[in-house]
Amino acid sequence: MAFGIKIFEKDEYLFTLLRQRLGYFFPEAYIMRFSEPNALAQTVTEDERFCEFEKTLFDQRQFTQEDTGDPEAVALFDDKGTIDCQRLSRAIGVAGRITPVNISRGTEAEITVLLSFVYSSEREDYIRKLRTPYDYDIPLRLDFTGGYGLARSDPGNMNELIRLSSSRKFKPEDILAFVHRDDTGFLTPGGTTDPDLIHEIGSSGVIKILKAAKELAAKDPMSVAALAVLESFSSKEMIEISGNADRVIVLTHDVSAGISEFVMRLKRQLPPDTVFDVCSTAERVAEYG
Repeated sequence: MAFGIKIFEKDEYLFTLLRQRLGYFFPEAYIMRFSEPNALAQTVTEDERFCEFEKTLFDQRQFTQEDTGDPEAVALFDDKGTIDCQRLSRAIGVAGRITPVNISRGTEAEITVLLSFVYSSEREDYIRKLRTPYDYDIPLRLDFTGGYGLARSDPGNMNELIRLSSSRKFKPEDILAFVHRDDTGFLTPGGTTDPDLIHEIGSSGVIKILKAAKELAAKDPMSVAALAVLESFSSKEMIEISGNADRVIVLTHDVSAGISEFVMRLKRQLPPDTVFDVCSTAERVAEYG
């Protein structure tokens, strides 16, 4: 049975994430975004012509229930200030007397650490070829690069995410409040615009954020992949951070004596089940995903 879900949300990236999540629960739904009150709410779209009923969701930070024109509209954020898609799916299901589809793949999470020793253009060229953004429901990219060599325009959200991560109130789902979708399909807060901020939190701060990213899968019915890009850290810090990954990739121009020694130290200290690759940009001998 085709039906419509109206979402009153001004943030296009948040809407995209909601549409992706709710689409797994209700694959036959037409999910529509409205960024203004009432005027657009009264407009019948082409999708709505095929809907047997509609349910309305609204961002209560931007709209009131009256703005939606639906007295039964459901607020996106719960009392704790988070978006619980399971709660929303139950509300939609009850209203339409339908059962949300269960996610068969369950809760998966994979953390990949990319240790880059190449130019930013080569690094970005390698990342563009990754398949991971299309294999997971929530594909995160987290740039711990100290602000050096950023290859794209960044809104500075990584700065705010890092600052929040040092708070005791920091929760895994907070990560999603700072991300936007980039042109390769990743959800990312971008890179930090403060070169010192990354080094202030050190390896322990990076590990805290990576663990929170992995815990997202336990709190959300979606699978999560996080690609952490590291540059400008000491070899000791890189090894400490890599010990928390499911997969580690060393991206280098060539395997020099110094890189070879680092790789041997890294391999000795990684957990035995960690997938490990060394990729030369000249030969592109390894593939992620």
